Amino acid sequence: MPGNKEKHFLVIKVIEAPEPGQPVTHVELEAIYTRRVTILAWRELEDASVWRRGWQ
Repeated sequence: MPGNKEKHFLVIKVIEAPEPGQPVTHVELEAIYTRRVTILAWRELEDASVWRRGWQ
């Protein structure tokens, strides 16, 4: 998922399900240095094949 040597991101928006009371579905992430914005299913943040945690 991260490209262009992007390593640092902020969650700038939490996207909730359309129905009230349903759980969060996606997050909007912004790369610190490039300002590139992407929307990602929050569960993909736990998938090591899509996203790497920490300083790796």
